[in-house]
Amino acid sequence: MKKLVFTISFGLITIFASAQATLRVSDLVSPTNSDLFRKHLTESKYSKASGTPYIDQAFKHATISGVQNQVLVRYNAESDEFEIDNGDDTKYILPKKLEYNTITLKNNASSYNLVNYKDSKGNNTEGYLQNKFSNNEVTFFLKEKINYIAGKEASNSYTSDSNPKLVRGKDEFYLKLKDKEITEFPNSKKKLIAIFPEKKDQITDFLKQNNPSFSNANGLTKIAQFISTL
Repeated sequence: MKKLVFTISFGLITIFASAQATLRVSDLVSPTNSDLFRKHLTESKYSKASGTPYIDQAFKHATISGVQNQVLVRYNAESDEFEIDNGDDTKYILPKKLEYNTITLKNNASSYNLVNYKDSKGNNTEGYLQNKFSNNEVTFFLKEKINYIAGKEASNSYTSDSNPKLVRGKDEFYLKLKDKEITEFPNSKKKLIAIFPEKKDQITDFLKQNNPSFSNANGLTKIAQFISTL
């Protein structure tokens, strides 16, 4: 069967896969190329923890910018990493490189972008955000979070040890306007109008007529769609 060649720069790793198959990452990666595809080493961190680091445990077919073939991936929302299934129980981490900055899941067309943004604490961050809406230089991003809470040893004989756990965090929402930096999505009418003071009347009418929620993705998608028409 005809073979396809997939070349990754920096390490010049060449991987062969059949024309019909999902890409299989080589399990013979040289240690000198470990910054490109490194094995997933965080299982031990989670081994004693209750819960899961994944929003969706299953690997999904996806396309990645800079990669010709489809691959099997899943998103680790605790570590903010995409894992690639090699097909032999070996997992690799997708490097956070510019050439691989867009991951699109094929089953539901969800798209993730590797971007720089100001997080909810105001820190400059590089990470993956899910692209929920993009039009006319307005982009709405969703950040799904899972938090790792370390276990604690009992402080005395009357208390018990607590095991580590993984818990679903609160979703975060971000907005990008034209060439401005990505920042938190305004969570109130007042904050939205502060961004577009000259559109106060239009915003007020839209919110009154549609009553979209500022606290969930569906409501903010409607607001982003409206913003793109201003």
